[in-house]
Amino acid sequence: MKRILFLTAGLLVLAACNKQDPEPAILKEHLTEGYIVYHMDQYSVAKMKDGKWWMTQNMRYIPEGFTPSEDLTAVTAGIFYPLMINAENTAAQFINDPAAIRANGYLYQAEVVLGLKVGDLTSVEAAEALNGAQGICPEGWHVPTSDDIINLVGKAVSPLATNDKAPYYDGKNGSISLLNADRFNMDAFGAVSIIDNTKDAGTFMGWAKNYPEKLSSGMFCGSTYAGVTYNTKDDASSGIKNLQFYGFMPMTNKATEAEYTCNGSKVSYRIAAPLRCVRNSAE
Repeated sequence: MKRILFLTAGLLVLAACNKQDPEPAILKEHLTEGYIVYHMDQYSVAKMKDGKWWMTQNMRYIPEGFTPSEDLTAVTAGIFYPLMINAENTAAQFINDPAAIRANGYLYQAEVVLGLKVGDLTSVEAAEALNGAQGICPEGWHVPTSDDIINLVGKAVSPLATNDKAPYYDGKNGSISLLNADRFNMDAFGAVSIIDNTKDAGTFMGWAKNYPEKLSSGMFCGSTYAGVTYNTKDDASSGIKNLQFYGFMPMTNKATEAEYTCNGSKVSYRIAAPLRCVRNSAE
């Protein structure tokens, strides 16, 4: 009897040692309270007048294997620190302050946003297949599509047709002031402009001499394929030079906030820009 009890106790101890605590939930949604928790970081969200839930803060998640860069020659870094205007109001610069990262998020190249590594996209067919991809967004959310963009702000570059019924279209453009009246928290956060995959350095996007005290332009990542250029014009066999996806282009280079615009634009895939995710379901 003692031997049986000993074995039973040993098995109980072994079972206890092998038991592991469950992984913490990657996503917890508190939609009615206006936020989600993703990778233990809280983001505000809002159900906009297009009927969809949007993140109203820029993504600040770092996928495994990536380190944010503040080197303009690191053209395949995948993730860069956010931007700010320098003390002299003469140019944009990187800032790695935690408060700035929380406020502005990181700047991502498109392949990273779409769940890949820089250099993975090598065909138009692969780019087209990424429409609506989850990418680095939470499960049940996705990187904005051209439909998401045009049905939110109404205006985008050709060949996308203007949707004059979009809730944040003011009759001429997508309106930042209309978006922000519904707590979208949109601004021109700048970007790192890397024109195509032949470049060995990027430049800062966002500073304009007529509006020196703020970032006055930028881009946001999207998932809908928008165009391609090849190393030799119109010759696919020469290899891809650049791919574009439809994203947002906020502009605050206007006299008043009521004139600030946020239209759909074509964003080159090596440009590093902020990301906002959209929930798949409106429920």
